[in-house]
Amino acid sequence: MEQKRFKYQKQIDELIAVSIGNSLAEGVLTNDDGKNTAPSNNGHFDFYEYEGCDLSKSFQITKQLI
Repeated sequence: MEQKRFKYQKQIDELIAVSIGNSLAEGVLTNDDGKNTAPSNNGHFDFYEYEGCDLSKSFQITKQLI
């Protein structure tokens, strides 16, 4: 489903991979990583990582979209 949505968005915006990336990743955020807003109805939230936070240690790429 993610790849289908990404392909659709790419038809609209040729630079989508530059603005949102080209991969899906999975990981766990902790209070030490930063602050987040409450999730919206669709589950999305904003996250503001603290200076010096390295999320690459907590997340792994699970799928390449292109």
